[in-house]
Amino acid sequence: MLSLAPLSTREINIVAYRAKTRFFGMFGYHMTTASDRAVILTTNERDALAMYEATDGALAFALPHGERIDSSVFPYLEDFEQVFLWFPPRHLEYAKEWGYALNGGRCYLIRNAERPIELVRNGKHKEIKHILSREAVRLREKGFRSMTDIREEVKADLINSSTRQLGLAQWKRFAPLNKYLLGLRPGELTVLTGGTGFGKTTFLCEYALDLFTQGVRTLFCSFEMPEEKILKWMLVQYAGVPLYRVEYSSAIDMWLDKFERTKGPLTIMKTTEFREKSINQIAAAIRSQVINSGCQHVVIDNLQFLVNQSTMSDEQSSSMERFHMQDRFVGHMRALATQYGVHVTMVVHPRKTDTDTDLDIQHFGGSARVTQEADNVLAIQRRRDDRDRGKFRKFLYVSATFLTLRKECH
Repeated sequence: MLSLAPLSTREINIVAYRAKTRFFGMFGYHMTTASDRAVILTTNERDALAMYEATDGALAFALPHGERIDSSVFPYLEDFEQVFLWFPPRHLEYAKEWGYALNGGRCYLIRNAERPIELVRNGKHKEIKHILSREAVRLREKGFRSMTDIREEVKADLINSSTRQLGLAQWKRFAPLNKYLLGLRPGELTVLTGGTGFGKTTFLCEYALDLFTQGVRTLFCSFEMPEEKILKWMLVQYAGVPLYRVEYSSAIDMWLDKFERTKGPLTIMKTTEFREKSINQIAAAIRSQVINSGCQHVVIDNLQFLVNQSTMSDEQSSSMERFHMQDRFVGHMRALATQYGVHVTMVVHPRKTDTDTDLDIQHFGGSARVTQEADNVLAIQRRRDDRDRGKFRKFLYVSATFLTLRKECH
């Protein structure tokens, strides 16, 4: 015996909602095969049939609700690499909406005054093929992308953001730097300046030493001092004792052995191999070393010496040309950091100023591009000791960082 029970209003609404989103079919869809990679969408059956006839069997669908967006259709169009939208001229804006909904990178608009059925009626079958191959306009060109195109990249970036924020390593010898820089972050460019004799190279050696002894793979490129001098100071800093004194001579081999067994491999550029090489050649060699070795930190000491070395044999080079070469090399290093996720630290000499003048962003040598491209700007300052005016004290100023600028913007 059949009994009837009343439905609640809520149940009726749910049933009605499901009915709206249900897929009832699409004219021409039954002709789809696994090998089909392109489809033509029309707003009515007559245009779809005309397309099929004029193209000797090209796959063409008639959308179930004409030009109006119908999300129930989307799953059935996901596997097509190319989607051609041939709507009547008065419905071109609807065609664009369909294109964006289906990912504009694979959708092509047909802007033609005549519909397919009209062309077939007038005996213009061949024109339909010509229009599809020559007049279809891609809704979004190759040089532009949407969230759909880079969804996985965005997801990966969000997942890895915590690692990037904390950096590859935290400084131990210069722990206060972590407060401002949050460690050595991949994909960033740090520039360092300081007056002559302020200890830029000495600081840079220990700054890099601190990181590669924690496992950060480092490439050190010195264009001012020979590589043995750089390694000598690093070894002294690593040992923490003046190994250059006679009383420590017997301990040198022991410290060399320990240094060679540090966690992160240190590679140092052989400066003589790159004398009189062009800026582009030097940048290409550094990029190749980064790619081949998986380097994480590149140190450049320093920008002006690098440019001077590359123009040593060119007596005709002007100061303006060297200026542009500095800009070009900074651009190379910015691209290296961004494309390969390495951190680049570069020393840039300041413009000539009074000894007691505080160094700021405008005092960096070269053009404004140096500091514009930098994520972090550091400056070594020197002050006379208040107690003993014959002595100086040194300070490291963090003039600007990407993080502090971002906080100021908020």
